[in-house]
Amino acid sequence: MPGERYQERRQTDAPPETCWEGLQRAETWGAIGGVERILDVRHDEMGLSAYRFIVNTAGRDYEGSAIRTKTDPPKQMEMSISSTEVRGRIVVTIEPAGPGSEVEVNLTMEPVGLLSALVFPIISGAVAKGFPAAVNQFVAGLG
Repeated sequence: MPGERYQERRQTDAPPETCWEGLQRAETWGAIGGVERILDVRHDEMGLSAYRFIVNTAGRDYEGSAIRTKTDPPKQMEMSISSTEVRGRIVVTIEPAGPGSEVEVNLTMEPVGLLSALVFPIISGAVAKGFPAAVNQFVAGLG
C-alpha cells in the first residue's frame, strides 16, 4: 500500500533562529500528528536527537520513536518516525520572511506490514483531518 504525504506552510513573527531553538524541544514536535505524550527525550551536541511518543488515533494508543536524521541549522531539520503500525518522516524547513519566518512542514508516512495496511486508512484519515490545525499549533510553539 502506498503511503501518504501532507504539507503545510505557515508564517510566524519569530525569526529563524528562534524557530530553530523551538525545534530543539521535543514538545514542539509533539504538536504534529496528535502526539499525546513525549518520553525519553535525548539531545546531543547538535540539539534534539531523539524521543519516544504516544499517539492516540481512532481510540487506540500507539507508541513510536523519532530520531533526527538530518539537520541544517537554522534552515532544516528532519525526524524519522517509526512505530509498529507506521513509519515516515517529518521535515521542517525554515525560511526568513521579513522580520519573521515561513515554516514548511512535510509529513510522509506509510504502513508497516500487512496488518498495518488494514488500519492505515483510519490512521491516515485522522492525520489528514487534523494536520492543518496541528501545523498551526506546531508553528505557534516555535516562537
